[in-house]
Amino acid sequence: MLFLKNCLIKNSIDWYFSNRPLKYNNQITIIKSFEINELIIPSYFKFWFSGFIEAEGCFSIRKNKNHSFSIGQNSDLYLLNAIKQFFGISSKVRNSHKDFYLLEIYKKEILDKIISHCLNFPLLGDKATSLNKFIEVYKN
Repeated sequence: MLFLKNCLIKNSIDWYFSNRPLKYNNQITIIKSFEINELIIPSYFKFWFSGFIEAEGCFSIRKNKNHSFSIGQNSDLYLLNAIKQFFGISSKVRNSHKDFYLLEIYKKEILDKIISHCLNFPLLGDKATSLNKFIEVYKN
């Protein structure tokens, strides 16, 4: 956020390019503060989450009917923790390798919340088709 604010103040492409490699310098400090304190969910979270699903989410239909929704992210564990907090998810975020984190949801109550969210804050890309197929199978 500080990098963005400085970009707006400086209003210089030269400043941007010379400082771009430093924009994540404080990331660890920010992430650590999220681990200590409960996250404050921003007002735009619902809209952001729909976009995040488009990029990183996956609706999985399984033959054994153990359908799920998962979402993964490199490095930014705090994003998955914000999603957990927002939806009241009890599942643990898995760290399968290096800096990749994955949140998988099987619980019907939470899947219903995510479906409801996606219907109220619609997906606009290929994930909308994926969601519709998921709902069709999940509801039967």
